Amino acid sequence: MIFDGGEGWHFWARVALYACTKFWGGEGFVLIPHNNGTVHPTLLAAARAYDPDYVVTLQRTVRAIEQAMPGALNLLDSEDKRWEGAARDQLIEQTGDRPIMWGADEQARKRVAEVCSSHRRRHTSDETGWDEHVTWIAASGDTAHLTKAADITDNSTDICLSAPPEWGGVLGVAVAARCGAVEEPQLGGEPRLDELKSRRLVSWLVDPDEGLGTPPPDIVWHPAAASSVDPGSLATAFERTKQGLTMIGRGLRSRRRIVLSVGDTAEDFALAYVYQRLYGGGLWLPTVWLTLNGTGKKGIDFAVRTAISDHVLRGDNITVTTTSVDVSTLDSIVTDLRQPILWTSGDEESMVRQYEERLTCGPVDWSAEGVQFLAVADQFNQDYAIPITRSDAGDIEMVVPCPPPAINHPTLAGSTVLRWQVDIELIEAIMPHGRGLDGHAAVLAEGADPYVTWIRSGRDGIVYESERYDFIAAGTPPMSRLARPRFRVPSLTTWADLMARQDGKRMEFSGAGRRVEVMRRLWGDRAALAAHFAGPMLSVLQTFRPMGKKSELKFEETDGSVLPTGAGEHLWEGYLTFAGILKYGKAEAGKEADFRRQVDDMLARGVLRRGLILGCAQCGKPAFTTIDNLAQVNRCPRCSALNDLSQPRWRQPDTEPQWYYDCHPTVREHLSQDGDIPLLLSHYLRTKARRYVDVAELELIDAVGNPLAEADLIALSDGQLITAEAKRPGSLGKAKLAHAAAKRALLAEQLHADQILLATADSQWQEASINALCKQVRTRPWAIPAPRVRLICGLGTDEITDLCVDIETGQISPWQ
Repeated sequence: MIFDGGEGWHFWARVALYACTKFWGGEGFVLIPHNNGTVHPTLLAAARAYDPDYVVTLQRTVRAIEQAMPGALNLLDSEDKRWEGAARDQLIEQTGDRPIMWGADEQARKRVAEVCSSHRRRHTSDETGWDEHVTWIAASGDTAHLTKAADITDNSTDICLSAPPEWGGVLGVAVAARCGAVEEPQLGGEPRLDELKSRRLVSWLVDPDEGLGTPPPDIVWHPAAASSVDPGSLATAFERTKQGLTMIGRGLRSRRRIVLSVGDTAEDFALAYVYQRLYGGGLWLPTVWLTLNGTGKKGIDFAVRTAISDHVLRGDNITVTTTSVDVSTLDSIVTDLRQPILWTSGDEESMVRQYEERLTCGPVDWSAEGVQFLAVADQFNQDYAIPITRSDAGDIEMVVPCPPPAINHPTLAGSTVLRWQVDIELIEAIMPHGRGLDGHAAVLAEGADPYVTWIRSGRDGIVYESERYDFIAAGTPPMSRLARPRFRVPSLTTWADLMARQDGKRMEFSGAGRRVEVMRRLWGDRAALAAHFAGPMLSVLQTFRPMGKKSELKFEETDGSVLPTGAGEHLWEGYLTFAGILKYGKAEAGKEADFRRQVDDMLARGVLRRGLILGCAQCGKPAFTTIDNLAQVNRCPRCSALNDLSQPRWRQPDTEPQWYYDCHPTVREHLSQDGDIPLLLSHYLRTKARRYVDVAELELIDAVGNPLAEADLIALSDGQLITAEAKRPGSLGKAKLAHAAAKRALLAEQLHADQILLATADSQWQEASINALCKQVRTRPWAIPAPRVRLICGLGTDEITDLCVDIETGQISPWQ
């Protein structure tokens, strides 16, 4: 939900939180502020990680605008005269719920939607426009297509913890973010609480689960007067939005991580709020809660430090960040927070070291790992066996529609207006999630109705609305009113092309990519292909590379032979014996059987061919003849003369002919173009990931067929999309270096990549290439959060280094 983060943002944040409290699932919503239509880059990254079903604005009303910005509205009567005084006040009272469109709100909403994959689809009449489903939320809870919490169960009179409507300022926002709000907020200032209440309340807000603080009776809400109520035993108003829902997590996180967002702006608050919703570990720390330069409330300061200290002692890793506080002030705050407040004799030094290790400054990591979200209790992990088809390109398509997404929870099933989202993941398929791809064009199966419901390619897979929007006859049973689309999961190749086609471009295999596709079919899949190239057979395969001079290929007679290609003898190719394979594969004693099995496997796949090298009695030129074509009488492939299979034709040895091995011509050609480097990179990345898929060289082409950029490798590694340039030398080239770097950035932007990777067989990348790429990433006006720059060096050696480059400073550090 987008809200105004400018002057007076506390009020608009409270109104937004009040709106969240009205809707089922509202505790799972996040808030993103804007300042006159501009959204902070950190919050764009947060929104992208959250990837909501809808990006909406908080609908402003006449009454709310008049409270927050008195006199901002120009109200005219039927004669185009301004209403003034009491008449104006009366008009505002009468029309207080009337919605007012605010241009900056919609500008910010569209900016956030650009980086997300919310429910929307391309206009059929306008290829560049989007048709969006839900774009605003009213504080009153009257928004269509979302379910009101009151429509699930009538608990509107239950006593609960809620932000008092008159509480404004920092505490008003913090309490509303923690509890929700039952009553519509009014313009107000900071509540006046004594020091004890303030300290306990702040302790509870910063660390509500440990019992160090307590909520005051002031935030207990009940329609009638309540007495003798323990606030600590009450549920929050937000709990009303979670009927039948439970919080679950996806992925793994090695240790609980806390983000402490320091500052007094709407962005500082929202950063912590989004992180809390995503990972359960976001803390907002306004500076007014700290004692800085002799100012502030020491009681609250001590409560904050105590709560943060407990996080450190429990083993949490705390990252301190900000969008507004200057570096020197933030360093001072971190230094203060690192001071232990409790230790035993002789333990102070180790305690200080523990604080320094676990409480650090830095940017926020919006990882896909460990994300949590609300799901229907007991129905968040249901498996079904679905028949599928798989195309040669790797696209997986369902043969039958999805099972009906019926909800069995007794409280939820009783609601006649319930609407929910359905997440679908085909277990065998790996596809980039989110990234702004139109779900209707990307994941609907061939021939499926695109208007049966709203569909998106979301953060956790395919997401669709439960409600059907096609024709439903009167009297149709509830189960039959549910949408049952039929889906496909495109391969990485198809997915990249779909992303490009959204912008009037396309992606297709380059010449090198087509060669690798031939090789993929020979080996069976890319994993087996890359593994072979990363093993001892690589040095064997490299001996089959064509050379321009015969002298560049020198074999002992027992190891192999060199023959010319073509009539002009412009290239020379090697043919190995099994002894030569053992030699160039550096086979250790006793490992001959392993090489024999690998050679036999490659023969069966067609990668290698066994045969004889036979001379011709007529033209005198030797040539390789495969075992499949051998006969007692063989035709010379050069002059077509017929030759008996006799000792003069094979010459050596005198007794019986020696078997030689030829390599598939596509493999020979690919190796001559340093095609082993991308495959070595593919194997390395695969060994570092739990879920991995990649595709060979793809080329980005504009509408008229002009090439724009090429990737040596596009990979999806544990949810991270990588575009890679893989070269034998550690350089992007000498001429037009900036142009080469710009192509890498263009491709990453087109695919919404998370990483731009430079890989090389050299021990390091040249500094000029690194600087050129960093400059392109740093200065490009990214529509998405800028990708990280990664360097991998030493491919094909035992000393592979994996590094990260800071695009601002150029500093290189180990990749994490």
